Amino acid sequence: MHTKKNNHQKFIEYIGKGRFVLPYCKECRKTIWPPTDNCRVCLNNLSLKNYKNKQGKILEFFLDKYNNNNANIIMILVKLDEVILIGSLHQDNTNRENIEGKKVRIKKCGFIDKKIFYQFEIVNN
Repeated sequence: MHTKKNNHQKFIEYIGKGRFVLPYCKECRKTIWPPTDNCRVCLNNLSLKNYKNKQGKILEFFLDKYNNNNANIIMILVKLDEVILIGSLHQDNTNRENIEGKKVRIKKCGFIDKKIFYQFEIVNN
């Protein structure tokens, strides 16, 4: 018997493939988080929207000195539509000063030790 996957299962499956998608309500024009099958406002079915190049904004950042590699990693809180994510900042030519408010997009996502990770990069406009 083949059961239909719900949006949460599809979200996890896409993350495993390195793709970031979110449920989106076409009626309300809202991103729904956490992933569900129906809109919390209008109860319509949701479709999955690709967020590959969607830009977000850095809300906060901090230096993670306690990671497994003993390397300094910049961790950031990012607002992407109505969703707030935590992830690392890709550091190529990144000036650590004054990055709050900068625009970013997801560079990579996936799983490490069965935990979801997000790596962002600053968007140069």
